[in-house]
Amino acid sequence: MNQQQEEKQTGAVVKRFPRPALLAAAAGFLFSVSVYLAMPADDLMAPILLIIGCAMTAAISHYLKRTLQRADVLESELNGCIAELTTTRENVDLVGVTDRVTGLFNRVHFDNVTANECRRAVREFSPLSMMLVELDYFEHYLHHHGEKAADVCLKAVSDDLRKRISRPGDLAVRFDNERFALLLPSTNEQVEQLAAQCCEDIRQLAIPHTTSAVSDVVTVTIGVATLQPSRLLTPERLIEASEKALYDAQKAGRNQFIASAENASDLPSVTYSL
Repeated sequence: MNQQQEEKQTGAVVKRFPRPALLAAAAGFLFSVSVYLAMPADDLMAPILLIIGCAMTAAISHYLKRTLQRADVLESELNGCIAELTTTRENVDLVGVTDRVTGLFNRVHFDNVTANECRRAVREFSPLSMMLVELDYFEHYLHHHGEKAADVCLKAVSDDLRKRISRPGDLAVRFDNERFALLLPSTNEQVEQLAAQCCEDIRQLAIPHTTSAVSDVVTVTIGVATLQPSRLLTPERLIEASEKALYDAQKAGRNQFIASAENASDLPSVTYSL
């Protein structure tokens, strides 16, 4: 038997018979032998005491072994429970920041992330953009088609918006009833292309909307705001600028987007009709 096999076998023995039990058995055996050797050779009780000592040592070491094995089982079960509780807690936390219908993050998560991103944008001196996406005449759609169809529509739109998120720092959320928001750090001109693509893609979903005043399919109106790093870059200001751009796009006829780059002289406000 080579050294590796011997080490493997020795490790298996130690695993089956824990080290403290081995030490207890060895100590008990040595004590019994020492008592036996200390007694006169012609003492008839010496062998009996040796046998009793060895038996008691074996019993104690066996009990200790079983106790340690049981402790290992309990420790394993406890670790499993801890892992399960950790997973459950993570799931509960996720449910608390996730929209039930669309599976996107909700407004609570958006507010938390936006506050952090505003601070990071100022610290790194980079722009921060937000797209506020609203389904056109969605209340009419809900009243005409019902809640179930409305949920299916919201899910389809949210899935399409989720596809537009390609970078780790980007975020798509359900902002409120019929509005979604996309948070886009370090984005300037690209946000206009993204808004145009979102409008086109959602229209291409071809979800019938017979009660819309702008199209026979579901469409969206988008307000885009890009703020440069300054003391004005706050979550409230970013949302306000996005809502203003959305309102202007709705006044212009819906089914389009308006992009507004505030506090950036090289990025004037522009309007796109689709």
